[in-house]
Amino acid sequence: MQIDLGPLLYQCEVRFAPKPVQSAKVRLLPISKRCPVCKQSKSRPVVYQPRDVEAYKKDMAVCLGVSHQGDSIDEPLFVHIVLHVERPRSAKKRPYPMTKPDLDNYVKPVMDALEQGQVIANDSRIVGRLEEKVYAEEMPKVVVRIYGMPT
Repeated sequence: MQIDLGPLLYQCEVRFAPKPVQSAKVRLLPISKRCPVCKQSKSRPVVYQPRDVEAYKKDMAVCLGVSHQGDSIDEPLFVHIVLHVERPRSAKKRPYPMTKPDLDNYVKPVMDALEQGQVIANDSRIVGRLEEKVYAEEMPKVVVRIYGMPT
C-alpha cells in the first residue's frame, strides 16, 4: 500500500493486515494535552494535569473500552489515529489545520486512553503509528484503528 500525499512529500509502504484488529469512532471533541499545573500546597508544590484533560482521558478510555471486545491486545500493533477538529472561522480558505495545538499534543491523551480503557496491554506494544489532523466535515471526533503487525 502506498500513501500519496501530493507532490513528492513522501511515500510509505505499510505491511499489515488489511482489516483492523480494532476500530473505534469516538464522538468527543479532541482536546490536547497541555502543560501540567503546579500549585503550592502548604509546604510543597503539587503538580497535576488540568481537570478537563483528565476528564477527557477518562471519557475516551470508557468509550474505547466499551467499543473493544475481549482482553487487552498484547501483540505488536500499528495504530492509525485521525483527529477531526473544528474549523475555525479564520481558516475558511485553508485546506489543512496548521494551527495550534500540535498534533502530538492531541494524540497523547488518546494513547493514554487506549491503555486506561484496557484496549491495549501497554503502549510499548505499539511499533508503528500514523496520525492525522483534519477539519471535521460534520462533528469533531477521533477515529482510532488498531492493526496487528505480521509476525
